[in-house]
Amino acid sequence: MPRPLPPPGRRRPDPGALGAGGQRQPGRSGRWVRDALLRGEFDGTSFRATGWDWLDHGADLYAAVSWNDTPDQERVLLGWMSNWDYAHAVPSSPFRGSMSLPRRCDLRSIDGEVRLVQAPVRAVQALVGSRSRVVLDDVRLGPGTTRVVTGLDEAVALEVELRPEAARRCGLVLDHGRGGRTEIGYERDPEGRGWVYVDRGDSGAPTFSDRFTARHRAPLPLREGALRLQVFLDRASVEVFAGDGERVLTDLVFPTGPADLAVFAEGGAVLVRLGLARLGRDSG
Repeated sequence: MPRPLPPPGRRRPDPGALGAGGQRQPGRSGRWVRDALLRGEFDGTSFRATGWDWLDHGADLYAAVSWNDTPDQERVLLGWMSNWDYAHAVPSSPFRGSMSLPRRCDLRSIDGEVRLVQAPVRAVQALVGSRSRVVLDDVRLGPGTTRVVTGLDEAVALEVELRPEAARRCGLVLDHGRGGRTEIGYERDPEGRGWVYVDRGDSGAPTFSDRFTARHRAPLPLREGALRLQVFLDRASVEVFAGDGERVLTDLVFPTGPADLAVFAEGGAVLVRLGLARLGRDSG
């Protein structure tokens, strides 16, 4: 039973619309309202909703707006990275939140269902590609935690492939020591159902709001035994694009000090591919 559609927000909904394949035309279509995507049928004149899903499964993509008529004819979406539950209290200065990465949006048929897929715009992907280096190449790790990169103190992008094998839970840990930790992982239940998640319960400054400390997850099956993740880490945010982009999680985090990056696995080993691109101004 799907959750009811969230009520209208504090702003005018973005009337962004997509057709399957990115073209607005009769057939299967999607339209987002506030922070949800309505799926349905478009007959060339009117849209009939048949289902819905969240645009983002984290807590901090709000008031998303989109535009079209870009040079490559794609629809691009941008959201505010914060949440009215605690926007007035976030421990940041002199700013109060920031914008998400701009994202390309499309509709694809996945497992027999029309899904919104999102990916960073091509300029961001080109920057990542030009700076990426291989950290792990099909390395089997675990069970346990293995530190693989130390002293991260700037924005980075991670290209990850996880093959959990026997592991019930596996993923990445950003460990800031006493400055907090953030976990980005994948977990499976005994029936084999899987979820990608971000756990920011100890991400550095959880005491400013009792609504901030949380663990967010989204259902996502493995594809041919593997999970692909593209993760963007900034000083106060985590953006995770999972699978083919059909699940995205955006969360604020407030660690202090540089981070060490580790891979963890519970219940068995995980086979890992990991690429890292440093995105800071002086990292090119």
